[in-house]
Amino acid sequence: MKEEVDVSLTTPVPRDFDAVFPGENWFLYWKTSASLWQAKIQEYSDSNRIVVPINWAFHSETGEKYNFAKERPETDLKKLVDAAKSVGKEITFIVPISPAPFLPNGGLPSMLARTLSLGPSGMVYGNLDGESQLNKIYSFFDTRVYQSFCKFVSELGEYFTEAGIDSDIWGASFGMIHEPGTQNSGEYSDFFYDRSRVFDQGFARYLDAKKKEMGEDAELASMVDEETQKLEFHNTIQDLYLQEAMEGLSGNWEGSLKFAFLGSNSEAFFKRLSGNDDALVYSQQVMQAMVRDVVPSSILIPHRSKKGVLGKQLNDLIANSFLETKLRQDYYDDDSHITYAPLRFFEVFDYNPQIEHKSESWEHLGLLHYFSRNYRWCYSLNENTKITFDEGESLEQKIHFFHGERMNRKAFNTLLKIFMSGGKVILNRSSLKMEYLKKLESFFLENSLRVEKVNFHTVIHNIVLGDGRLVILEGDKLSDLDAGVKLTFWNKLLDTFALRHLQVNTSEGVDYFWRTRTSSPSELNYEEIRRASFYNPTSYKQKIHIKMAKNFALMKVLDEHNVSIQSSPTEQVIDMLPGGVISMDFGVYS
Repeated sequence: MKEEVDVSLTTPVPRDFDAVFPGENWFLYWKTSASLWQAKIQEYSDSNRIVVPINWAFHSETGEKYNFAKERPETDLKKLVDAAKSVGKEITFIVPISPAPFLPNGGLPSMLARTLSLGPSGMVYGNLDGESQLNKIYSFFDTRVYQSFCKFVSELGEYFTEAGIDSDIWGASFGMIHEPGTQNSGEYSDFFYDRSRVFDQGFARYLDAKKKEMGEDAELASMVDEETQKLEFHNTIQDLYLQEAMEGLSGNWEGSLKFAFLGSNSEAFFKRLSGNDDALVYSQQVMQAMVRDVVPSSILIPHRSKKGVLGKQLNDLIANSFLETKLRQDYYDDDSHITYAPLRFFEVFDYNPQIEHKSESWEHLGLLHYFSRNYRWCYSLNENTKITFDEGESLEQKIHFFHGERMNRKAFNTLLKIFMSGGKVILNRSSLKMEYLKKLESFFLENSLRVEKVNFHTVIHNIVLGDGRLVILEGDKLSDLDAGVKLTFWNKLLDTFALRHLQVNTSEGVDYFWRTRTSSPSELNYEEIRRASFYNPTSYKQKIHIKMAKNFALMKVLDEHNVSIQSSPTEQVIDMLPGGVISMDFGVYS
């Protein structure tokens, strides 16, 4: 039953090695001599994949002339790829398409670092890297920065082609997760955001061009909320950087990813200045990033802060699981790589909170509180306005949540496609435009669908089509209810979907994360294997109760550190000492 592992949570690592491998398989090639690349990569045993961010400024001081292996050996990326291959490692490059907080000037060549970016509070972004060096971020809304970036990715693409480099390249946007207790607690913000004078000047030109383009409708455009228009401008410019990177690097391009750096918000900055890193906050940010489909990164945090539980959590969930799934989309289709993906019962489409009404958000309606109590981190928050649906995904045990507010044609069609494909959908029809209400009514009539109506704290309509189910509710009727009543509402409603899951009760401070994988040929008695990993970053003894349910069997316990277990057919009770870590595998069968 028990699998012995060496957790080695506090093993010291040489400082130089920390600098070039700061976390989650990242290798910073400019921090060491090219003559040492092969030796250092060979030393790295945590993964066969090495993630290499390309340092724009390292290849050019001016942004005009670029050096790829011509003057300095440390700029020879072909040599780096060959060094990795010679020791059985695979290089994946990432190209920043936003300011990079782990680089001086946010990654800009020094001649282009002219205007400091201003965050939402009007303060300059300042981040401490893993060596406690202060990096300030400069605006990407400067037209000279954009023009130079276009030249950079074009020349980088040409170099890759001429050198015969076949490694994948991903575009990377960088941001942060806001700390608990702050105004935007748990939300993701990217470092592309800027409200400096350069942004204001660009925004003014954008508005003028938009008014000229709209002609007679210009007065109508001026009535749109200013913050909405600023976000639209922000997204337009950010998309331009992405498009340039895609075109310039098309021969190696794989897609784009978002990264959230632990310890990069203003609250963490002041804590780090005083030497008060909070592992519990970092642990929460790891989970909050993952549910937003953002890759957490610890490379700004010094190695001493990643000892113990946080280091184990990052290694388990990110370096050897979540990051690999993002970089290799077919990872779970390959029988030779049977590993774990995050367990997701719910996909919640929640639009950007900076411009939406807070009263309309799923959090305000009590849904996220319900998840925290019953399905901790077993959901994804999709905050994009571009909603897509993968027709190949499993729909049996997944519920999709849509807002009526700002529903567009593509989102509406996606909603119907999920429903008609046998999926489960819950729609908050509050603020849904009349045209979509009429389309729903027509759809029900054309398909002779019966609409069942229920009153329970709000009006609920239930529609069934084959295996598909659509629940439509009036969310605004829930917004003013007490938190306990909202919790009861979601308990009653979501219990009707009969999702299969184990109930976990923990003490405050303990966090856990569920992952799932398909069963191997030797596990054919089970439909899937689920792993629950528990972490106690607090300085207190904690207790966990796992209530066993029908169709679940405990298979094995692993990675035990500072824990004891009392097992019975009805319940698993875990006592965790400070720094305790444990994972448990459960088989799920019919």
